[in-house]
Amino acid sequence: MKVLGGFGILGGFALIVAFVPSIPWSGDVFNLRLVLFNIGAISIAIALHRRHAGAWPRRAVAATVAVIAANTWYALLVIGVVAQPGDPAPGVYGPWFAVAATALWLADAFLGIVIWRLGAASRLAGAALAVGSILAWGGLDRLGLVSGDLAAIFAPLSQLGILLNGIAWIALGVDAALRRPAGIVDDRALAAEAG
Repeated sequence: MKVLGGFGILGGFALIVAFVPSIPWSGDVFNLRLVLFNIGAISIAIALHRRHAGAWPRRAVAATVAVIAANTWYALLVIGVVAQPGDPAPGVYGPWFAVAATALWLADAFLGIVIWRLGAASRLAGAALAVGSILAWGGLDRLGLVSGDLAAIFAPLSQLGILLNGIAWIALGVDAALRRPAGIVDDRALAAEAG
């Protein structure tokens, strides 16, 4: 749990570090940041699964599998780009990246809804993950919301979504890393709360 929580924290910081203007964003640094984010998301989904499955088995399994599959798919696409010669510009990776990014953000939002609904880990972190993922998804170039006349509205919302997403992964990572193996929250209490 501590190792998985640590990866979640690292993944959250990998998102938030994008807001530091002094970092030289080469293609390699950008791609490393994306892979760290994917590893962090997968780690948190695995770390929190047992707690969610005790209360909401089907949805917990669906959310965990979706996050693992979508983030693995996206990370593999990024690694494929890194293996190519040259230094591609961020976001210019081909049509499958838009599909993989949509799967990634929606899977992360689904996990956030499960966390929020159960009250497990933190309702605030679950809400931040769900809302942040939806807002970040709206920033995909192929949706066209962050360009043209609506860019003044959707570009800041997309950036806010990325920030919320990073904060959520950090909060969930800290919760997973600090939680004792026996668990502070009784699974039966979670099941009763979830109805």
